[in-house]
Amino acid sequence: GRRAGTRAIVLCEPLRSAESVQLAADVADYLLGKLPPGPLVGEVGYRPFVMLCAANQPAKANSLAAKMLAKGGITDQRLLRDVHQRMSQNYQVLGQFANAVESLRKALAIEATPEAHSTLIVLLNEVRATPAEVEAAVNQYVQKYPQREDRYERQAYVARAYENAADKAKALAAYKVLLPLDPAALETARRVVRLNGD
Repeated sequence: GRRAGTRAIVLCEPLRSAESVQLAADVADYLLGKLPPGPLVGEVGYRPFVMLCAANQPAKANSLAAKMLAKGGITDQRLLRDVHQRMSQNYQVLGQFANAVESLRKALAIEATPEAHSTLIVLLNEVRATPAEVEAAVNQYVQKYPQREDRYERQAYVARAYENAADKAKALAAYKVLLPLDPAALETARRVVRLNGD
Protein backbone atom coordinates (compact mmCIF):
# COMPACT_ATOMS: atom_id res chain seq x y z
CA GLY A 1 0.00 0.00 0.00
CA ARG A 2 1.75 3.07 1.33
CA ARG A 3 5.29 1.86 0.73
CA ALA A 4 4.48 0.83 -2.84
CA GLY A 5 2.83 4.20 -3.51
CA THR A 6 5.77 6.13 -2.07
CA ARG A 7 8.18 4.00 -4.10
CA ALA A 8 6.15 4.66 -7.28
CA ILE A 9 6.44 8.41 -6.67
CA VAL A 10 10.21 8.14 -6.18
CA LEU A 11 10.54 6.12 -9.39
CA CYS A 12 8.50 8.67 -11.38
CA GLU A 13 10.64 11.65 -10.42
CA PRO A 14 13.74 11.07 -12.60
CA LEU A 15 11.62 10.25 -15.66
CA ARG A 16 10.31 13.84 -15.92
CA SER A 17 7.76 13.00 -18.59
CA ALA A 18 4.23 14.35 -18.56
CA GLU A 19 2.95 10.85 -17.86
CA SER A 20 5.32 10.26 -14.93
CA VAL A 21 4.43 13.62 -13.37
CA GLN A 22 0.73 12.84 -13.70
CA LEU A 23 1.20 9.33 -12.28
CA ALA A 24 3.13 10.70 -9.28
CA ALA A 25 0.45 13.32 -8.69
CA ASP A 26 -2.35 10.75 -8.95
CA VAL A 27 -0.61 8.37 -6.54
CA ALA A 28 0.05 11.21 -4.09
CA ASP A 29 -3.55 12.40 -4.33
CA TYR A 30 -4.82 8.89 -3.64
CA LEU A 31 -2.44 8.36 -0.72
CA LEU A 32 -3.23 11.76 0.81
CA GLY A 33 -6.88 10.73 0.85
CA LYS A 34 -6.00 7.57 2.80
CA LEU A 35 -3.25 8.75 5.13
CA PRO A 36 -3.87 10.00 8.64
CA PRO A 37 -2.33 13.38 9.53
CA GLY A 38 1.38 12.98 10.22
CA PRO A 39 4.86 13.34 8.75
CA LEU A 40 4.18 10.85 5.97
CA VAL A 41 1.81 13.42 4.43
CA GLY A 42 4.75 15.71 3.64
CA GLU A 43 6.89 12.85 2.40
CA VAL A 44 4.16 11.64 0.04
CA GLY A 45 2.91 15.02 -1.20
CA TYR A 46 5.99 17.23 -1.48
CA ARG A 47 7.85 15.44 -4.27
CA PRO A 48 4.87 15.31 -6.70
CA PHE A 49 4.05 18.93 -5.78
CA VAL A 50 7.55 20.02 -6.84
CA MET A 51 7.29 17.87 -9.97
CA LEU A 52 4.02 19.57 -10.93
CA CYS A 53 5.58 23.00 -10.31
CA ALA A 54 8.54 22.10 -12.53
CA ALA A 55 6.18 20.79 -15.21
CA ASN A 56 4.44 24.19 -15.27
CA GLN A 57 1.16 22.85 -13.93
CA PRO A 58 0.48 25.50 -11.26
CA ALA A 59 -3.22 24.76 -10.75
CA LYS A 60 -2.66 21.03 -10.23
CA ALA A 61 0.37 21.71 -8.03
CA ASN A 62 -1.57 24.07 -5.77
CA SER A 63 -4.52 21.71 -5.59
CA LEU A 64 -2.21 18.95 -4.37
CA ALA A 65 -0.47 21.32 -1.95
CA ALA A 66 -3.81 22.47 -0.53
CA LYS A 67 -4.74 18.84 0.18
CA MET A 68 -1.35 18.24 1.74
CA LEU A 69 -1.63 21.33 3.97
CA ALA A 70 -5.22 20.54 4.95
CA LYS A 71 -4.19 17.04 5.98
CA GLY A 72 -1.37 18.39 8.16
CA GLY A 73 1.86 16.73 9.02
CA ILE A 74 4.53 18.93 7.46
CA THR A 75 6.68 19.41 10.54
CA ASP A 76 9.83 20.61 8.77
CA GLN A 77 9.42 24.40 8.81
CA ARG A 78 11.72 24.99 5.84
CA LEU A 79 9.72 22.50 3.79
CA LEU A 80 6.49 24.21 4.86
CA ARG A 81 7.92 27.61 3.91
CA ASP A 82 8.95 26.23 0.53
CA VAL A 83 5.45 24.87 -0.10
CA HIS A 84 3.87 28.25 0.68
CA GLN A 85 6.44 30.12 -1.41
CA ARG A 86 5.98 27.83 -4.40
CA MET A 87 2.21 28.10 -4.03
CA SER A 88 2.58 31.88 -4.14
CA GLN A 89 4.61 31.63 -7.35
CA ASN A 90 1.99 29.33 -8.85
CA TYR A 91 -0.81 31.73 -7.93
CA GLN A 92 1.16 34.53 -9.61
CA VAL A 93 1.37 32.48 -12.82
CA LEU A 94 -2.38 31.93 -12.60
CA GLY A 95 -2.99 35.67 -12.05
CA GLN A 96 -4.50 35.01 -8.60
CA PHE A 97 -2.56 37.74 -6.83
CA ALA A 98 -4.64 37.86 -3.62
CA ASN A 99 -3.94 34.16 -3.10
CA ALA A 100 -0.29 34.77 -3.96
CA VAL A 101 -0.10 37.44 -1.24
CA GLU A 102 -1.70 35.12 1.31
CA SER A 103 0.68 32.24 0.53
CA LEU A 104 3.73 34.48 0.51
CA ARG A 105 2.78 35.96 3.89
CA LYS A 106 2.59 32.43 5.29
CA ALA A 107 6.06 31.71 3.92
CA LEU A 108 7.43 34.96 5.37
CA ALA A 109 5.94 34.17 8.76
CA ILE A 110 8.03 31.00 8.84
CA GLU A 111 11.24 32.50 7.48
CA ALA A 112 11.71 35.94 5.98
CA THR A 113 14.02 36.45 3.04
CA PRO A 114 14.72 39.77 1.31
CA GLU A 115 13.60 38.39 -2.05
CA ALA A 116 10.26 37.15 -0.72
CA HIS A 117 9.63 40.38 1.17
CA SER A 118 10.45 42.40 -1.96
CA THR A 119 8.06 40.25 -3.98
CA LEU A 120 5.33 40.80 -1.38
CA ILE A 121 5.51 44.56 -1.97
CA VAL A 122 5.10 44.07 -5.72
CA LEU A 123 2.17 41.72 -5.15
CA LEU A 124 0.50 44.21 -2.81
CA ASN A 125 0.60 46.64 -5.72
CA GLU A 126 -1.01 44.02 -7.97
CA VAL A 127 -3.94 43.58 -5.57
CA ARG A 128 -4.17 47.35 -5.07
CA ALA A 129 -3.67 47.08 -1.33
CA THR A 130 -4.30 50.17 0.77
CA PRO A 131 -1.49 52.70 1.02
CA ALA A 132 -1.18 51.93 4.75
CA GLU A 133 -0.71 48.23 4.03
CA VAL A 134 1.90 48.89 1.34
CA GLU A 135 3.68 51.46 3.50
CA ALA A 136 3.87 49.04 6.45
CA ALA A 137 5.41 46.34 4.23
CA VAL A 138 7.85 48.82 2.67
CA ASN A 139 8.91 50.28 6.02
CA GLN A 140 9.55 46.80 7.39
CA TYR A 141 11.52 45.90 4.25
CA VAL A 142 13.70 49.02 4.34
CA GLN A 143 14.32 48.58 8.06
CA LYS A 144 15.31 44.91 7.70
CA TYR A 145 17.27 45.29 4.48
CA PRO A 146 18.62 48.87 4.30
CA GLN A 147 21.35 48.04 1.77
CA ARG A 148 19.14 46.34 -0.83
CA GLU A 149 19.53 47.86 -4.28
CA ASP A 150 15.78 47.79 -4.91
CA ARG A 151 14.85 49.67 -1.71
CA TYR A 152 14.00 52.93 -3.50
CA GLU A 153 11.90 51.17 -6.09
CA ARG A 154 10.03 49.40 -3.31
CA GLN A 155 9.52 52.75 -1.56
CA ALA A 156 8.05 54.08 -4.80
CA TYR A 157 5.28 51.50 -4.44
CA VAL A 158 3.98 53.55 -1.51
CA ALA A 159 3.56 56.50 -3.87
CA ARG A 160 1.96 54.21 -6.42
CA ALA A 161 -0.49 52.98 -3.76
CA TYR A 162 -1.50 56.57 -2.99
CA GLU A 163 -1.91 57.19 -6.70
CA ASN A 164 -4.12 54.10 -7.00
CA ALA A 165 -6.17 55.39 -4.07
CA ALA A 166 -6.58 58.75 -5.89
CA ASP A 167 -4.68 60.66 -3.17
CA LYS A 168 -2.65 62.90 -5.45
CA ALA A 169 -1.11 65.03 -2.69
CA LYS A 170 0.31 62.07 -0.75
CA ALA A 171 1.43 60.34 -3.94
CA LEU A 172 3.29 63.47 -5.03
CA ALA A 173 4.89 63.89 -1.59
CA ALA A 174 6.04 60.27 -1.56
CA TYR A 175 7.51 60.56 -5.07
CA LYS A 176 9.27 63.85 -4.18
CA VAL A 177 11.06 62.14 -1.28
CA LEU A 178 12.50 59.65 -3.77
CA LEU A 179 13.33 62.17 -6.49
CA PRO A 180 16.89 62.96 -5.26
CA LEU A 181 17.54 59.32 -4.28
CA ASP A 182 16.43 57.45 -7.41
CA PRO A 183 14.47 59.41 -10.00
CA ALA A 184 14.09 56.28 -12.16
CA ALA A 185 12.39 54.19 -9.44
CA LEU A 186 8.97 53.36 -10.93
CA GLU A 187 9.44 56.45 -13.15
CA THR A 188 9.51 58.78 -10.12
CA ALA A 189 10.67 61.83 -12.07
CA ARG A 190 8.01 61.38 -14.76
CA ARG A 191 5.31 60.79 -12.13
CA VAL A 192 6.27 64.01 -10.29
CA VAL A 193 6.02 66.01 -13.51
CA ARG A 194 2.70 64.39 -14.42
CA LEU A 195 1.16 64.81 -10.97
CA ASN A 196 2.32 68.45 -10.78
CA GLY A 197 0.65 69.06 -14.14
CA ASP A 198 -2.71 67.52 -13.16
